[in-house]
Amino acid sequence: MPRRRAPKHGDCAILETGSELLQSGYVLGPRHLQPSSECAKMIDIYSKLDCQDLINRLQATLSAARPRVLKNIHHYPPPFQHNDGHIFECLTCAVLSNGTRWNSLRPRLPAIKRILFGYDLIQIASLSDVAINLIYQRQIQPLSIPSRILLTTKLQWIRDNAATFLQIQERHGSAWHFIRDFLGVAPDPVRHCYLHPQDNELLTYFVSGPYKLKGVGKAICCEFFNNIGIDEFKPDVHTTRFFRRLGLHRTGLEVSQSPNDVRAIGIRIAETLRRPRKFVDSHIWCFCAEGEGEICTADDPKCGSCMLKTKQPELCRGKL
Repeated sequence: MPRRRAPKHGDCAILETGSELLQSGYVLGPRHLQPSSECAKMIDIYSKLDCQDLINRLQATLSAARPRVLKNIHHYPPPFQHNDGHIFECLTCAVLSNGTRWNSLRPRLPAIKRILFGYDLIQIASLSDVAINLIYQRQIQPLSIPSRILLTTKLQWIRDNAATFLQIQERHGSAWHFIRDFLGVAPDPVRHCYLHPQDNELLTYFVSGPYKLKGVGKAICCEFFNNIGIDEFKPDVHTTRFFRRLGLHRTGLEVSQSPNDVRAIGIRIAETLRRPRKFVDSHIWCFCAEGEGEICTADDPKCGSCMLKTKQPELCRGKL
């Protein structure tokens, strides 16, 4: 006979069978979960109706609570450009965003580009640690960029990444050639970006492989790819928190804090909707992020304004 555990705050009662322990925030198939009337509705991420209902509620909530944010939702990544300078700039923006609120960083990006020689790879790669410290003290520090990661560390990462780009250029002619050839498919003929790419191996190259980029994990690499026109879903703190608060049905797999799992869920929803990954990614990011929708935040979620909670059936299990 299966036994019940006491539900945690905002969680549903979950059955434990044998040695399987279903922790708060983890959801398996329907044979494990016995939802009661108090539980949030399980969203079937293979159901177009369920996934579209989720997106509709995000849009309706933002329309009522933060209508200005709707214009920031992007349905597609930008066109892929055959320009290494542009690609390195997009990488640098993603690296700088690590541990920094985007709304605080964005207005300072033009000044950073001027400070870093217009993102000239050779000049950046040649910087010594002493030169980086001087640049920080004299030019970056006065910009007052809030960051949980030392900006001198980020500048060192950018310097090292410029050196990696120079290696790619030496071996492959250019970074954009390398990326294009690695994807092995033509971009979308209308949007000129790579939609639903087979990019797992390329992600591995930049996250942990031969061309490991400094300061780049799975989430930042997906952000980088989206910046340059490769359709991706970013498994960052916002999307991870958002998915863990929902009641999700994902046959045979867990909903966890693993970047690989969070990314896979976002990609599955995009495929179910037959939409770009960027479409789903942008909706959730604008719904959660500081300076954007600020609805599903970490410490002060606006549950009273959120149609995932206020509209029946509820789709959210509450703050975890």
